[in-house]
Amino acid sequence: MSFIKKLVLPVAFLSCLSTQSAFANWDLWLAQKQDVLIANPATAPSGACFERYDRIFGDGELNVTLGFGYADTKPGNYVIDKLIMDGIVRALTAPCRRGVSACGFRGGPAGSFTLLKNVRGPRGNMQPVKIHFIRASVSHDDKKNMTEYKVAQTKKCQAATDNFFSSIARGPEVVFYAGHSRNGGGPDFCPGVATADNHVNYDYYRKYRPGKKKMIEALGQSAAVRNPVEVLGMISCSSSLHFKNAFSAASPETGMLLTNASLSFQEVYQDLYVSLDSLLAQRCGKKFEAVLSGFTDLSGMFVP
Repeated sequence: MSFIKKLVLPVAFLSCLSTQSAFANWDLWLAQKQDVLIANPATAPSGACFERYDRIFGDGELNVTLGFGYADTKPGNYVIDKLIMDGIVRALTAPCRRGVSACGFRGGPAGSFTLLKNVRGPRGNMQPVKIHFIRASVSHDDKKNMTEYKVAQTKKCQAATDNFFSSIARGPEVVFYAGHSRNGGGPDFCPGVATADNHVNYDYYRKYRPGKKKMIEALGQSAAVRNPVEVLGMISCSSSLHFKNAFSAASPETGMLLTNASLSFQEVYQDLYVSLDSLLAQRCGKKFEAVLSGFTDLSGMFVP
């Protein structure tokens, strides 16, 4: 069992994502992964890896969409997508350590939920990076989101869903989803459909696949306008099992970062962070794999 698993086991696994109410471990988790990044520095990309990064940076501006799905913990009451997003923003805007790339970002225009930074592309020129954030929940309280805040939560759910999938259809270079797979029904930016005893209704998600269908449609639209998403990261439970074949068929040119296991709250945060750093630093193949968790894999990223 890994050290990461030992850190989170004392917290109840109320759902696929485990919960933690305190912010105390963020700095420890970030330092652990930054040490791994520093120990695996990127080298100049070549071959298929260079070609992938040349396309990612090719139009002079790198656009990244980060979608944080509604991370409820049914039958528990805590919702953690804001906590994960705040941790990522905190890490990205922190001062840079030598050998770390996912740092030093500044805020964009007021109300834009965008972070900005210039990075050196594969051809040596400085290029702007824009990271756009989309979040699903109104509050940390699932019950209040479904009752007292229901009108606001419904609007936020619909807006986040529309923004995420319409963004993909326009073809940003990089897209990440961090949240629940809903047993193949995700991505999902709305409170989970529940059974009478307040567990997630997985029969519903297996039958209707609402998020999966929207993603297939959006990826197909981006491919149809000859602007396919270059990298799609699904940082959600067993995403390779649930989504790999369908998403690859919808957009064959898209490289994917997928998972082969259930994830804890900490693991979602850490894998999302090191994936962002690796793309900004332009890691290839084994170097990229070395900084990921053992249950995360690259699919079609750096192949001819």
